[in-house]
Amino acid sequence: MFNESRVSEAAYVSEPITHERLQGEFEYLSVVRFAKKLYADGRISIDEFNRIKRKACEKFNPLYPEIRA
Repeated sequence: MFNESRVSEAAYVSEPITHERLQGEFEYLSVVRFAKKLYADGRISIDEFNRIKRKACEKFNPLYPEIRA
């Protein structure tokens, strides 16, 4: 059963989103997209892709990284 109140609670961010936060989101997504392309082209392994994604997450601290990329 779909519960709208749970969705709205999960989507709520209690702190304002700053320019720096948005820049971090953009940089995280850019790094992960580039790594995905390298993986799709066979230039890196899945382990390397996961390592890049994990390091990008640590560095850029994106909102909801588990549902990204």
